[in-house]
Amino acid sequence: MPPTTFDVVDRTDGSVLGSFPVVGEAGVRAAVARAREAAAPWAAASPGARARALRTWRGELWRSAVDLAGLLQREAGLDLDEAMVEVLRSVEHLRWAERAAPSVLASRGVGAGRLSPELGRTESWVPEGVVAVVTAGRPSLYAAASATTCALLAGNPVVLQPGGRLTAVLSAWVDALGRAQPDAPGGLLQAVTGDDTTAVALAGSAVDRLCYLGSPVAGVRVSTAAARAMVPATVVPVVAPVTLVAPDADLAAAAAAVAGLGRGDDGPPPEVYVAPSVLDAFRSELDRAGAPAPRRGLPRALGRRRGGSDPLALPGPRVDVRVETAPTFEVLVERLRAHPGAEVAVHSARHGAHLAGLLGASEVSVNLPAAAQAAAEGGLPRAALGARGWGPFAGEQGLRTFARARTTTARRRLPLPLLPVEVALASPPGRVATRLALHVRHSLD
Repeated sequence: MPPTTFDVVDRTDGSVLGSFPVVGEAGVRAAVARAREAAAPWAAASPGARARALRTWRGELWRSAVDLAGLLQREAGLDLDEAMVEVLRSVEHLRWAERAAPSVLASRGVGAGRLSPELGRTESWVPEGVVAVVTAGRPSLYAAASATTCALLAGNPVVLQPGGRLTAVLSAWVDALGRAQPDAPGGLLQAVTGDDTTAVALAGSAVDRLCYLGSPVAGVRVSTAAARAMVPATVVPVVAPVTLVAPDADLAAAAAAVAGLGRGDDGPPPEVYVAPSVLDAFRSELDRAGAPAPRRGLPRALGRRRGGSDPLALPGPRVDVRVETAPTFEVLVERLRAHPGAEVAVHSARHGAHLAGLLGASEVSVNLPAAAQAAAEGGLPRAALGARGWGPFAGEQGLRTFARARTTTARRRLPLPLLPVEVALASPPGRVATRLALHVRHSLD
């Protein structure tokens, strides 16, 4: 018999943080049905009313930020400061979305054209329905929180399936909404815990939109189940981050950024490519920055000399450091173009913007430390295009991802009894003048 519960282990001492149920297909259908009941009253509220309702949730999250950060530290194996930054990023994004949603999702008038001035059009954004957010592998708390926040503010109830690395903290994050808004519609935000079978069942259920964040392998299974159920999907594979260190980079800043990568992750190690001329200096800076130790069972990080194949063992770093000579840089760029879902950090004093323009990655940062990158996020769109990934899930585009555009056309009263087109075509001179005007308008451009 398959297990009915699973334990979340504290990575600091190996103790059990909590036991969570493995929700099957029946439990998933019940959760989607509860969300369907909450869809109508939540969609009927205006974006401003939704933002005001979620503002109390943000206050509850901030009051319990220390507890959430401590839980994230024990569950994901992060430092307490790193866990606090993750919680802060999630709260900051919620604040940005509260302020942006009323204007981004507001109705606006659209012109009908000069040939039909009697028509008036209005474009509005209506919710998709029930949204499923599925995480797997090693997505950050910020990624799952921002997708859920955008879906809620767009007017959709959310059924969240947290991955194994974020089960406890995302469950507590969901419970905070119930404490802050006890009068909110039941089923507005639910967490269904489980494994890959739970994720596949949720993707193939009667939801209206799927947002998947996680490993590419699990993404294939989840998106396949969604395609069979005719559910539109926003799929963002989470791959290992890549760092490029040029010869003119600030090595101390680059080493500090690399030292903080990959802590608590179970996925493939991040990749750092260093110019051969600064390899030794970068290695010294990396040791000085206090890089984390290699994970158990992984080979030591390796670098390569210019023009040779002898490996240089780098002491200490958790990441793989490879050196690319100048003739192979184009190969590196083409490899990154083939993985548009990659998150690339470029460190170069003079050529950072040029290198970023050559890459096809969805997220590129130039000479940006981790703290500054966290502060810059919020209203930025986050997406992965191509290679089984498509669709934004944050920023203004993310808010509109979880909504559908609807256009209403109506006839309005004009001050003249006849339309301008009818007046122009009522006589032969008018028809000639109209034809000449259209010829000048279109043929001479």
